[in-house]
Amino acid sequence: MKFLFLIWSNLKRKKLRTILTLLSVLVAFVLFSLLSALKLALAGGVVMADANRLIVRHRVSFIQPLPYAYMARMARIPGVSAISHT
Repeated sequence: MKFLFLIWSNLKRKKLRTILTLLSVLVAFVLFSLLSALKLALAGGVVMADANRLIVRHRVSFIQPLPYAYMARMARIPGVSAISHT
């Protein structure tokens, strides 16, 4: 019990340090929970994706779309049921 009184008196003595410490712990918990939620949201799209889905990207960069001529070639592949172009 003696230590609790010592801790409480030191917390009251340096109020700015106590407030900043509590604020930093609060910010850490908020960031941790937000980043965990973001991770779950991004992983949810992968889980919802079908096992039979194949995503094809451009050879040079994933930013560049595939040429439209490839759509006809991919449609002729056996087992392909649908094609979309974004």
